[in-house]
Formats: sequence, C-alpha cells, structure tokens
Amino acid sequence: MKRPALLTAALLLASGCAHRLSIPPPDAAPPAPLPELPDSSLELPVTVRLDEAAAALEREVPSRLDATGAWTMVAGDRIGIKYALTRAPIRLALQGPRLGATVTASYQAEACVRNPLAFGGPSCPKVASCGVGERPRSVELTLRSEASWSPGWKLRTRSRFELAYPDPCRITFLQYDVTPLLDGYLRPQLDRAAADLDARVARAADLRARAAEAWERLAQPIPLPGNAVLLLHPRAAHVSPLSGSGQAIDFTVGLVARPVVHLGAPPREPAPPLPPLQVERGAAAPGFHVALDGLIPYPEANRQLEAQLAGRTFDAGGHTVTLRSLSVSGAGGLAVVKAHVVTSAIEGDLYLVGRPAYDPATATISLQDLDYSLETRDALSASLEWLLRDSLRAKLREKARFAVGPRLEALRAQVEAALNRPLAPGVALSAQVRRLRPVAVQAGRDALVARVEADGEARLLVDGLRP
Repeated sequence: MKRPALLTAALLLASGCAHRLSIPPPDAAPPAPLPELPDSSLELPVTVRLDEAAAALEREVPSRLDATGAWTMVAGDRIGIKYALTRAPIRLALQGPRLGATVTASYQAEACVRNPLAFGGPSCPKVASCGVGERPRSVELTLRSEASWSPGWKLRTRSRFELAYPDPCRITFLQYDVTPLLDGYLRPQLDRAAADLDARVARAADLRARAAEAWERLAQPIPLPGNAVLLLHPRAAHVSPLSGSGQAIDFTVGLVARPVVHLGAPPREPAPPLPPLQVERGAAAPGFHVALDGLIPYPEANRQLEAQLAGRTFDAGGHTVTLRSLSVSGAGGLAVVKAHVVTSAIEGDLYLVGRPAYDPATATISLQDLDYSLETRDALSASLEWLLRDSLRAKLREKARFAVGPRLEALRAQVEAALNRPLAPGVALSAQVRRLRPVAVQAGRDALVARVEADGEARLLVDGLRP
C-alpha cells in the first residue's frame, strides 16, 4: 500500500524538508500490431499488334489463282476445266475476343468436252463457261479465330477458314460444278495460313520469359534512403479478357502485391516462383497501396518537447513548479510523458498518458486525452494534489505536438522514386503515389508511429508490345 509513503511525504512537507517523489511508470506493455493494408494491384496494360501476322497471312493466301493454261481433265477425262480466281485483300481484325476476316473472291471457269474422234481439230473443244462475259461468280473466305490464355502466360488462338459459294459455278448445259476443284486447291493453302497465323500470334504474345524476370525483380528489396527498403511481396497474377479492335489486341495483366516499407536490413526471403496466369472475368480495380510509417523517434520527440517547455515555470495552486526535463515513451500503444518537476518542497517525476492521434490538416501527431497516470494520481496525497491542477496538464496538451508531415512526404517521394525503375530488359515499373490516408497511430517501442496508406497507380511498361 502507498499510504505509509504518502503519510511520510506529508510529514516531510510539514517539517520543511524537500521530498523526492518516487512514482512508478505505467506498465510498458507491447503495442498491438498496426493494421495491414489490402493487397495492391499493379496493372500492366498491353497491346499486341497483329500487323506482322496480318501481312504474313496476306502472303500465305495467294491473291490470284490462275489455272487457265492446259485443261484440267475431270469426269473420267471426258470434261476439261480452266478457271481463274482473284481475291480482295484480307483485312484481319479483332472484334472483342475473336479474330476474324471475311474476304470475297471472284472466279470464272470454262469447260471443254473431249472428242475422241477428232482428226486434225481440237481434241477438247470449249463448249461452255460461267463468269466469262457475264458477272463473275464469288466465293467467300471467312477466318474465325478464338483466342484464350494458357496458365503458362501464352496467348493461344485456334484459327480456321470457312468457304462459302453463294452462287456456285455450274457450267451451262453440262451442269458441272467447278467449286470442288476450287475447294481442293484453296483449303490446303488456307489451312497452312491459319496454322501460321496461330504460331505468329503465340510468338507475339508469349509473356512468360519477361514475366518471370520481372516477377523475380519485383520480389527483391528496393533500397530507400535512411536504412529502409521497400518490399513489394508479389503474390498472384491474373489477366483480363481480351478486347480491342482492328489489328490491336488489348488486355491487362494484373500483379497482386502487398507492399511494405521495412526499416533495417531486409529479411532473407526466397523469391516466390512465377504463379500460373489466371483469367480474371471481372475488370480488376487498379490501385496501389503501400503502408508508410512516419516515425518520430523518442529522442527527437523529447527534443521537440523540451525545446518548448523545459525550464518553464508554472503556477499550481499557489506553488511555483519548474519543468526540469521531459521525455516521451510508449506503453501498450499509448504515449507516456515523463515530466521531471521541481518545487521548493518537492522534486520528482510525474507521468501523463495520452492516445497518439494524427491530424491530417497539420500533419502532426498529438496526444489526445493526455492525463495523469493512475500511478501518479495514487502516489500524490491530498496535501500534494495541487500538482494535479490543470495548468501543467493543459500546457502539455497544448505543446505535445510532433511534426511528422515532412517525414511522410519525404517517404512518399522516396517510395515513388523507387517504384519508377526498370525490372528486366524491356520491362519497367512506373508508379505515382498520389495521396496519403491516415490508418493508425501508436506509441511504439522506439518511436511515435503514424501509419498512413499511400494510394496511387502502378503500371508495368513493356517495350515491343505497344504500337
């Protein structure tokens, strides 16, 4: 019990002897962990141009088919056919997630009938035609290509050509249909062209090698000034459905990360392997969030507080009280102010406890509800209660403000600068940290800590994938 000590203090005061207070500080319980922030999304907008694939497709499919030389004998060598076909340019285009093209070609044909009894004349005289001297016949070449992502970071297409003959060429009275001849010539070439298109798209949109290198770099600590590092902690990856128009395929690769600023030497953590690519059906909300901790180390807090109050005198119930020194520490997440006071009759340490709070308007940490600790109140007898008067407490409440804004702004600028960096050949990280949002404040073991959420956007820029 403290009552005998208080009685002794009262007797000492009554006898005129100076008394030295011995009040225990509040229990120094460890602070609760600061709240973590939600995952961040680093968006990679990608455009794959299909100009090269479209040009190759145009080369693969002949623009003119000319079989007007010798007769091609059909129908048991009884009928001879000559034909020619000319197509329009192939306009490869993306419509949503599908590649496609529709090309119209025009053709004409002539026929002869073999005359086994011909002597001196043509053995297969021309007897009929279609598209000659009249409107040419047409054939429609339609390319259909379905695109999908593989978990191995590759874009796959399955392309095929379909042929349609709106007005087939049946040569006049012979009623011989020329379309099977055209079909037999065109289909093998169109199949080769479709396979070549799939291969070219796969090469243009194979992201695995660069994604793996960028992923490894993202997992490495990014140095910051002041013995700190930025750890991005990449966790997962997804890709949006395809979109676009014309000869440009647009999609977004999203990397999920949980960035933190770490003080001191970075932890030794193996880089996680590149995860399989997942297709995100919904539109991913872009956003980058990183927890920034504005620290006011206790020696700095002490310096700021003592610069304003140390050596000052106050009136407390008719007693002159001098503040010899002040210091700040933490106990269970709360701030503890130790005020060493001296009067003509008493000297010792008083303890006040307050809740740290961040004021965005002034970018300062203040101590809300600062008041004397229970230990201090219990230790002071009725004859010493004047030490608890409002003057000292009010002055401490007014002056116990610690500027953290410049530190947070400097840290924001450092993080933004660190995030704008190359990750791999042809791959760079670009970010803007736009705003700071308060999350939590506490008195830690070694410093007052203001945790804010730095919000912004982060993108990966990839050379060679944009127009």
